[in-house]
Amino acid sequence: MGKTTVLNHLRDNPNSDYIVIYSDVEAIATPLQFVEKILNSLSKHLNLKDKISIQGWEGLKGLLGSMEPKQIKFPGLKKNWKPLLEKTLTTICKNTDKQVLFFWDEIPYMLQKIHQNELKADIIDNSALEILDMLRSLRQSISNLRMIFTGSIGLHHVLAEISRDISSEPLNDMKTIPLEPLSLVDAQKMAAYLLANEELEISEDQSIELMINQCDRVPFYIERVVTRLVLTEKPVDMELVNQVIDEIIVDANNELEMEHFRSRLATYYTGSELLENNSPLAHSDITKQLLDFFATTDTPLSIDECHKLIKTKFPVSRDLVIKLLDSLAKDYYLCRNVHGQYYFCFTLLKRWWFKAQGLGGAGL
Repeated sequence: MGKTTVLNHLRDNPNSDYIVIYSDVEAIATPLQFVEKILNSLSKHLNLKDKISIQGWEGLKGLLGSMEPKQIKFPGLKKNWKPLLEKTLTTICKNTDKQVLFFWDEIPYMLQKIHQNELKADIIDNSALEILDMLRSLRQSISNLRMIFTGSIGLHHVLAEISRDISSEPLNDMKTIPLEPLSLVDAQKMAAYLLANEELEISEDQSIELMINQCDRVPFYIERVVTRLVLTEKPVDMELVNQVIDEIIVDANNELEMEHFRSRLATYYTGSELLENNSPLAHSDITKQLLDFFATTDTPLSIDECHKLIKTKFPVSRDLVIKLLDSLAKDYYLCRNVHGQYYFCFTLLKRWWFKAQGLGGAGL
């Protein structure tokens, strides 16, 4: 959807009363690494003379011990990351009148990795949840501290995993904002710009509208289709657009990068049901089957219709079907209409799923 592009634009064009610090935290595996990442990102991105007083930065270093500004490490403080995090954010915000805004990209991956590493090591600490709880507490107590969390994995999956059997609402003060496809007008502008930039001849005006609609007005898909059109070295008409999109959907090189929609289900839907013979039935397998049904119909399906269909394959409860449909909607596989019926959110993804799952000859 272009979330990283949006974040980069916000980072590079901040309002004058904001200090913006962007970090990709996907590779972080411990709470201490997260604190180190924050400090190193500050050293890299902030103009300390203009945005944070040198006295404040030196004071922070005094609190935390000596450090190299470009390679901050705290090897002996694995258990003391909480006061370290609190001192870091409190000191930074105290020494400026501006709003301090942290962009943490792929934070769900980080939390999941921290949690799973602790499970593997038989560590009873729930550090992933403690990080979220502490960040919420700091947002409440520090008036000029702001945060934006983004990620490719739905944060609701990670929360369900790390807060199981624990009553915690670490994000109830934050607003969830989905990044929508481009508007029709903006998608037309983008497509026209890209085609003109490549000096492609447009033989049918309707071909641009056809392309952006079949790409669901998603900028990444529009750009990839235009790149394919350039390679044909032919005037762009509706027939060529249809041909190129059909080809790119089945391309073995995964040019549209849609394979992750299928492969990530095992990461997202980690639960399972016990069948009568005590063999486990993975929730990811049930979701794949549900998506198969949606890919083979042009009619939105109700909860009861989904339950009836899935029972032809798996003996699962209606409540589980409701839970999985809700998660599929939160993950933008499915949308729900005002009648409570579900359907694929994106037609291009639906077409890809149909081809990738080999459903044409499945008799569904």
